[in-house]
Amino acid sequence: MKKIIFMLLLLGGFACVSNAFADGVKDNVDLKKQFDGYYSQLLEYRKDPKIQLSSNPAVYNDCEAFRKIVETGKVFLPFIVEEIKKGDFFLNQAMEEITGIKSTSLKNTDEIIGEIEISKLWIEWWEQNKNKFAELK
Repeated sequence: MKKIIFMLLLLGGFACVSNAFADGVKDNVDLKKQFDGYYSQLLEYRKDPKIQLSSNPAVYNDCEAFRKIVETGKVFLPFIVEEIKKGDFFLNQAMEEITGIKSTSLKNTDEIIGEIEISKLWIEWWEQNKNKFAELK
């Protein structure tokens, strides 16, 4: 009888852990969908010829979708980094705004560097710091 009760308790605990894990995965999927929606709107905004002709990187993010990404905050960092890895260096601005870290503090030189190099620094920063931000919501 004790063995049966133990097994039921064990299985019940496993079910609770499984449900908590499933809820975490669902939350992550929902966050990804939310990010993808905002990001799609941002990409659509950037298709405007007036935007594409601008030499000011901030103009590429001057829209409601970008503001929503930044307002949502740290939970979007993994998705932002993935897009930076794919080449969207305009999202360097989102990294800076969300983390509160100036891009200039990431580099070890006074040399002027471009957005692509800054993207590499953000990716490196993320790899070193992602565990600190993974737990925050």
